[in-house]
Amino acid sequence: MTKLTRKKIEKILKNGKAFEKNANFKNLDLSSFDFSGYNLENFNFEGANLYYTKFTNCNLKNANFKDCNLIGTCFVSANLRGANFNHCDETIINAGVDFNYANLRGAIFNKNDNSNSCYNKTYGKSLTT
Repeated sequence: MTKLTRKKIEKILKNGKAFEKNANFKNLDLSSFDFSGYNLENFNFEGANLYYTKFTNCNLKNANFKDCNLIGTCFVSANLRGANFNHCDETIINAGVDFNYANLRGAIFNKNDNSNSCYNKTYGKSLTT
């Protein structure tokens, strides 16, 4: 598997190419990237900075977001079935994470205050901890 860097990811997104299956984005700064429409099933984002990153209409089934900075992240209409959000920065939900129309069946959340998250129209899970 090729080691991914911010520059390599920018090039893949610019050219509209697909990522290798089960890619590892662990601890990368992916802030402000737009992954909309990509199949990112089983990808590892553990510890990544996803500040204002867009995942609109993405397949993120079983993706790992453990310990991520998700401030302002957009998951509108994303498939987050079985995704792991354990131990994310405590401010993520209070900082405008958008889960509208997302499929959250089986998604794992804990230790988060969900009071200001946008999740009015999610499918399959209430975001209470």
